Amino acid sequence: MNFEGKEKLQSIIDEKNEEIQQLKTCIEQERIKFNNQLQDLHDYYESILAVLPGHVYWLDKNNVFLGCNNLQAQNAKLKNRKDIVGKTNFDMPWKDQAEELNKLNSLVMESGTPHTAEEYAVMANGLAVYLSQKTPLRDKENNIIGVLGVSIDITEQKKLEAALRRAKEAAEVANHAKTEFIANMSHDIHTDRKS
Repeated sequence: MNFEGKEKLQSIIDEKNEEIQQLKTCIEQERIKFNNQLQDLHDYYESILAVLPGHVYWLDKNNVFLGCNNLQAQNAKLKNRKDIVGKTNFDMPWKDQAEELNKLNSLVMESGTPHTAEEYAVMANGLAVYLSQKTPLRDKENNIIGVLGVSIDITEQKKLEAALRRAKEAAEVANHAKTEFIANMSHDIHTDRKS
């Protein structure tokens, strides 16, 4: 190859190297843009999860917490909801109920069936009653990989129910006393008329 052919070839190589570099730059910019969009989407869903009402938490197959929402973290006396990761029910304020909670979680995972029940737990603000639903967590292949729990605090409702029961019982006692009083008065009136 002569000198002129070599120069032309080098020019083509340089041009192609520049095109390759431009493509690499373009690909890198698109990768950064995609990662930013992905991070924005992740942050968006994280912000929704953080403020969901009630207590939301999820555990792996060994009953180890993988995450929770803000309310669950707050009532577990954690500074941040990420602090729950790696802990178990035995590490929480409700550790006295840990064995029972773990058995229920395991039953849900083994059966693959959701479970709803009232649960009592000692939280940061004392004993509370929750309506809890536990649902198996599944991976893409539908294998059970853990359990998702959603618990709604029904403590105040339970107190109101108890107060209503007591009020109803008191009303029934008062009604019974009134009925007896009327019966006695009727008897006394009839007896007085006969005398």
